[in-house]
Amino acid sequence: MVDVVKSYKAKTFGDNELEAFIKENTSHYMLKWKKGGTVAPHLSGVYTSLTTVDTDVYNYINTEEAKDAIEPVDERVKAKAKTERRLAKQKAKLEGLVT
Repeated sequence: MVDVVKSYKAKTFGDNELEAFIKENTSHYMLKWKKGGTVAPHLSGVYTSLTTVDTDVYNYINTEEAKDAIEPVDERVKAKAKTERRLAKQKAKLEGLVT
C-alpha cells in the first residue's frame, strides 16, 4: 500500500487527482494518478523535496489550463482571411495604389 503524502486536484484533471507519495525504501517523492494511468513525462521522475513536486505540478496545471483556454483557430477561417488579403492586394495593384 502506498501512503499518499499530498494530493493535487484541478479542473484540468476532471475528477482524477495527482498524488505525491514516497517511493518504497527511499526518501524520494513520485507522482501517480489516483485512478491510474500514465503521468505526463515531465512529472514522471523522482523528487527529493515536496516543494519541487509542488512547483512542477502547479506549472503543469497552469500550462494545461492555458492550453484549454486558447481557442483553436479553424483552418477554414485562416484560409479565408489569407485569400481576402491576397484579393485586396490584387485589387489595390489593379487600381494603381500599390506598385
